[in-house]
Amino acid sequence: MKAIYTFSLYLLGILVLLYTGCKQPEDQIIHISKDEYSVEDQQKIGQNLQRLINANSDYFQILDRDAYSEVYSYIQTLWQSQVNTQAVGRRDSLAWEVTVLHDDEMELAYILPGGKFFVSTGLLHFLEGENELVSLMAYAIYFVETNTMVEYMKAEYGELLLGDILLDKDNEEIRALTETVSSIAFDPEIVKAADAFAQALICPFQYDALGLKQFIDKAMQQNVPPDWIEKHPVDNERLELITNNASNCGVEEPTFSDRYNFYKDQLP
Repeated sequence: MKAIYTFSLYLLGILVLLYTGCKQPEDQIIHISKDEYSVEDQQKIGQNLQRLINANSDYFQILDRDAYSEVYSYIQTLWQSQVNTQAVGRRDSLAWEVTVLHDDEMELAYILPGGKFFVSTGLLHFLEGENELVSLMAYAIYFVETNTMVEYMKAEYGELLLGDILLDKDNEEIRALTETVSSIAFDPEIVKAADAFAQALICPFQYDALGLKQFIDKAMQQNVPPDWIEKHPVDNERLELITNNASNCGVEEPTFSDRYNFYKDQLP
């Protein structure tokens, strides 16, 4: 009888150990790491990062959508006109959206996975024509359409951190990422491929296809060029390629500067 009792206690101990070993504590660390990120994954990554950006009012000042509804409507319409073309295979599978950052000190534009495009008021003030803005928009679209942005983020920050963003985690490391993602530097060949994509995208709209070059030329004349230039390197070959590509589109098409300046004047 004593032997049976001892064995029962032993069996009970084994069951307790198995239960506690399988039980997941509340503070258990869970990570995921992926070699490839699907369109749905990229959509979630962009949405989760956008939420953190919107919540970080100490670093990001989002231009009020209600107070500047006409400006947003104008910019979003330009954005959607570029997205809703056959050249963009993901036009219906992503929530493409523009956010204007109220920052006159920085002249930047960047895109997150999932089609979340950010542009600063500093850059909008710097631009002189609608053709320049749509060129930069089309340029940004390339990085989502081709998975380039998510691949660069994976290389820059690591698969585990990108996986944490996909899991919608919120920690200091991810919040710091939102403040540096606009500073990722791209290889010259990637930049030239994005230029070609952008010019092919805007060509059917009959914009002056030298918008990218007009922006770059003006930027290079500044004592301190916009941060965008440093991260999207410029050389003579790049400028020559932009000029050659423009010749196939017609380089004397409208810039729509008057329309652009009408809305630019409404910015703070």
